[in-house]
Amino acid sequence: MAREAYARHDADWIINNDADEFWWPSHGNLKESLSLVPDEIDGLYVKRYNFPPIKNEHSACFYDTMIYRDLLSVNSHGSPLPGKMCHRACSDVVVSQGNHDACGSTIHSKQESCLLEILHFPVRSLSQFTNKIRHGGMAYMNSPLLDERVGSTWRELFRVYQCCGLEDFYHKQCINVDQNSINSKDLGRWQMDDRLQRYMWMLTRKH
Repeated sequence: MAREAYARHDADWIINNDADEFWWPSHGNLKESLSLVPDEIDGLYVKRYNFPPIKNEHSACFYDTMIYRDLLSVNSHGSPLPGKMCHRACSDVVVSQGNHDACGSTIHSKQESCLLEILHFPVRSLSQFTNKIRHGGMAYMNSPLLDERVGSTWRELFRVYQCCGLEDFYHKQCINVDQNSINSKDLGRWQMDDRLQRYMWMLTRKH
């Protein structure tokens, strides 16, 4: 798809986005922020921040309640959450598994960027997360030619799902806003960030 964007759509920059990610610009819109990147830079490493579900809060729209950014975001292994990459369009680009890097004949210089950040909503409800891991985990398990290290977090969670379900894991991801705001053991870890909520509400009012 990244190569097609170059060949068929004359793209300048490519963002290989996951369905649970929202790439957020620091200046105006995405195009305006990327226009600020110096010509000699071909790829940007962009930080991701998890937004956890709120304990005992239920809404038809996840963005109504999930408004706390985890400043110490980690993956399911407890390791720091890796960022993602966007890159200038390239005819022979190869995007790594998970979109954590990219290479190509015209992609030479890469750097970390403060022009963009990624708002990440991987766990939105127990049913959504269970469905995600069930289908994604089965896809990895049915791909025997893939190295076991590819998709390791998915594989591990799929084994948990098969063994005892994901309810315990899900509840451990939830944060208690009342307790967090009064006496949190992770003081300073959570930061209120309702930009997506306000943006989606604005879109809803327009329609």
